[in-house]
Amino acid sequence: MERSGHDQTRRVSRRKLILLSLLLVLLLPLLAYCLTNSGGDDGSPTPAFPAESPGGSTATAGSTGSTPGTAPTTSADVDVYKARCREMAGEMVAARVIYDPRLTMRVGEPTRVDAVVTFNRSIAPSVALPGHGDATAQALGVTCQVHARLRGAPIDFDIDRRDWEQQALFENRTARWNWSVVPKSAGNHKELIIDLKPVVVLPNQSTLNVADPQFVTESFIADVTVAPAVIPAGKRIESWIDRAGKLLQSVVVILSAAAGIFTYIGGKALWRRRRGAGNERTEISELKTIDPATVLEELRTLRVSRGLDAGRVAQRLGIPRTALDALEDGRKVPTLRNVYDYAAALDIDLLLRPRPGSGSGASTGADAREPH
Repeated sequence: MERSGHDQTRRVSRRKLILLSLLLVLLLPLLAYCLTNSGGDDGSPTPAFPAESPGGSTATAGSTGSTPGTAPTTSADVDVYKARCREMAGEMVAARVIYDPRLTMRVGEPTRVDAVVTFNRSIAPSVALPGHGDATAQALGVTCQVHARLRGAPIDFDIDRRDWEQQALFENRTARWNWSVVPKSAGNHKELIIDLKPVVVLPNQSTLNVADPQFVTESFIADVTVAPAVIPAGKRIESWIDRAGKLLQSVVVILSAAAGIFTYIGGKALWRRRRGAGNERTEISELKTIDPATVLEELRTLRVSRGLDAGRVAQRLGIPRTALDALEDGRKVPTLRNVYDYAAALDIDLLLRPRPGSGSGASTGADAREPH
């Protein structure tokens, strides 16, 4: 076996192991980050309040003129007012829509969004929408019945109802809609849009549920600021423990994989060394000659083919490099002692034995064996 060749093989194997270890160290934080940040809460928040029925509040109008007046007081008056609304269904009446154009929400928490349509021109927006200091009122043309819906980007908001809902202004001259909205992500300048359109009767139609295309839907935009979710202390601890567990699992997996890789590389390197030692023994075992110079030349050829440095061989022999060069170049005639020492420096054992078919006084041959 060639000790220098083995040293070089071990150096290459160590370089591979060091590079693989550095790669694993770099990948560990990335994998841990992916594992600990790949999950989240799956449960949807429960609305903090029940949704109002589509019927909602109703409003009233007077008995004369195209603008609704005071509310009727008896069921008969209500019937008369309903009939009048049917008669004026194709006419637009001045009203106001009241809503909050600036809303503040928090991720995961349900928030109530209100819209009011009223014939009352004197009511303050903050009175119509209590708790909304930024509420505003805008003019709107309506009939006695109005459709409304709330829109928002599905990626930003969960809205409990997204379809059109009809309200009638029969009893108190005001119709009110409200929706439960749950923000999904934090951010500024998100939009919720309130769409309103009057319900009219087309000629020769007996229902109030037909929307005339000539009455354009009017939209009112609320700018929404969504704050990040507040995580309770207990939930934070639970989340931290869960992430720590996932991180520990990832570390165990990575270490197990690294151990398997190291075992594979070490086993393969050992197999290569053993296979190389077998090949070396086969090649050297064919060296049989009686001439020390020829044996030395064969050993020199073997040294060069194995990539062994002449200076290191000279150092192991304890002679100057120039003396080794003289032996290898043939400028100095080698003795059997020189051949034995040269082979030992290459970690090769030489045995001299009679050549097959020769007598006791016949020439001897040189054989090489791997040292035990």
